[in-house]
Amino acid sequence: MISSDILPVFCQLTLVLTFSYAAFKKQQSIEEFIATIEVSFNTSSDIARLLSYFLVLLEVFMAFAMILAHHLLTTWIVMIALLVIFFSLSIFSVVSEKSIQCNCFGETSQMGWPHVFRNLILLLAAVYCFIVTPLVLPSLQTLMALVMSTILLGLLVSVKDLTEFLRWQ
Repeated sequence: MISSDILPVFCQLTLVLTFSYAAFKKQQSIEEFIATIEVSFNTSSDIARLLSYFLVLLEVFMAFAMILAHHLLTTWIVMIALLVIFFSLSIFSVVSEKSIQCNCFGETSQMGWPHVFRNLILLLAAVYCFIVTPLVLPSLQTLMALVMSTILLGLLVSVKDLTEFLRWQ
């Protein structure tokens, strides 16, 4: 029988995979990501470059922190704050009809309702994990949560990007 603690682990692994994949894809196309920030927020190239590298490093750090220090209050505060920023930007883009480009998973696209929905799901997952501290589960249940998280990640990004990520291309 599956423990009732599977949902928090599932949410946590989904966040780990999402942030890892997003950082990996941004790093692969870092110049495009820098240009996206520069154009979308009308900043200088130096500031856009600094923000780009900072965001990639923060996403990598958050993925590791979710694995190694998921019980720390600071980890959850930073994770939720980051997701609130992403969610707010996507809402602002849709409501104001301002053209803000998203380079969320290595591809540039204009923010829209799919971005709002995806960021809301990730934000709710983080808040849920913050409220319900996940317990360490037996390996079979952890594996099941990992598989479900991978499936959800596949739904959040295109199948093409996921196959490229798994091949490290």
